[in-house]
Amino acid sequence: MLQVLACGAVVFPGLFFAFRRILPRVFTHWSDADVVLVSERLVSSIHAVMATTAGIIVVSSCRGNVIHSRHWLATYFVIRYGVPYMAYDLLAMYLSHYHRFRVKGHKEYMQHSLQTVNSFVRRELLLVLHHIALLTVLLPVTLKKEHTIQVRQMCVDLHKSGNGYKKIATHLHLPISTDRGIINKFKTTGSVVNKPGRGRKCYFATTLRRVVRELKKCSKAHCSRIATNGSILGSQSLQNDHQVLST
Repeated sequence: MLQVLACGAVVFPGLFFAFRRILPRVFTHWSDADVVLVSERLVSSIHAVMATTAGIIVVSSCRGNVIHSRHWLATYFVIRYGVPYMAYDLLAMYLSHYHRFRVKGHKEYMQHSLQTVNSFVRRELLLVLHHIALLTVLLPVTLKKEHTIQVRQMCVDLHKSGNGYKKIATHLHLPISTDRGIINKFKTTGSVVNKPGRGRKCYFATTLRRVVRELKKCSKAHCSRIATNGSILGSQSLQNDHQVLST
């Protein structure tokens, strides 16, 4: 948790405020709005490069099965840098909006207030909703995916070697609750592989078998009556199936 707070409170906000200090000294003719805007774009570019690099590494490592395979860096990047960046970007967008209107001479932008925040939300509603949706829905969904058998087996092996939950979680970049659940499941079932379920019962197949049995007992003249009494197949379909069974 401390690492998450460090990434969220230091990396991106730290870069943003560092650029705000450096850029006015290099470009003395820039206004506050220009400095904040460029600082925000630079930090966004750094995050984009990090996300692209992480994506290339994940896809390259999961080349055999990109859809179902999972790489530890995907979870690590989302927790350490994805969520903190989205929270930071909301603040950075507000500051850019605030300084842009302050430079234009709007009196209500002489200091921060609920009015300036409300104005920012109304003007940038789609972006705000986008970031909130990412923080509350999309990013958490990416963390709900099931871990691979290799990761689960490694978790069990480390536990057998005498490692504690915290050490295993740090080594595999997993939440403590996750590795505890994997180990408890192994102790209960004796395996890290999910047991296949019985699956959903095929009601159509049952109904079809019942209809076929009725077809064997009745003649073609009774097909329309069977269809009328609630069969899922039409009269013509029943006649066709009857002909197939007769042959």
